[in-house]
Amino acid sequence: MRRLVAFLPCAVMIAGCTGQERGAGQDEQNGELVPRLIAANASSTPSATPSVIPARAPDAPPLVACSDSEVALAACTVESGKQMAVCSSEAGQAQYRFGAHRAEITLDGGRFARVGYSGGGEMQIAFDNGDYQYVVFARTVRTGRLPSGEGILAASDGVVVLNKGEFVGMQLCQPDKSAPSYGNKAEERRQSLLQEGDLFTDETARADAVVGP
Repeated sequence: MRRLVAFLPCAVMIAGCTGQERGAGQDEQNGELVPRLIAANASSTPSATPSVIPARAPDAPPLVACSDSEVALAACTVESGKQMAVCSSEAGQAQYRFGAHRAEITLDGGRFARVGYSGGGEMQIAFDNGDYQYVVFARTVRTGRLPSGEGILAASDGVVVLNKGEFVGMQLCQPDKSAPSYGNKAEERRQSLLQEGDLFTDETARADAVVGP
């Protein structure tokens, strides 16, 4: 019932060189050198096992989980069983990661926005990828009141995917699965991101009906 659509070059360089014609003086000067090189190559014994330089293995994608040197601004397991994390480095740069164990998606940057609601509030961190935008959110809203007057709150965390501003999908964090971090250090790192005055999307309201009171 909850969905997230995840979207995820090799350059070959050929170098060529052209020789220059030698003059008569150069031919006479190197006349003995060329036969010597040919003779040396002819007398050398070829290797039985040619030396082959193995291709360099590509670097493994990073783990989704934040490292010890990073601060988790958000981290959880979503309903599909995959992990989602927003990790901040000591330089204050944030990276969005999503995948089963190794990251299938990594996006750098991150812009932060927060608003307050009656009885709650919401914060969002947005990462752009072409026409797509990934908005990680933590949201608490009052959806009603009990007969006693006490507010009924719905809390949800997850990520919404947009394409040119249009809703594509959403995945919510599983309950009790490492909710977004609200610690002082995480708050400091969030404040270091580019701040926006308004939330990036109101599509996160779709989570209220899923989570319920």
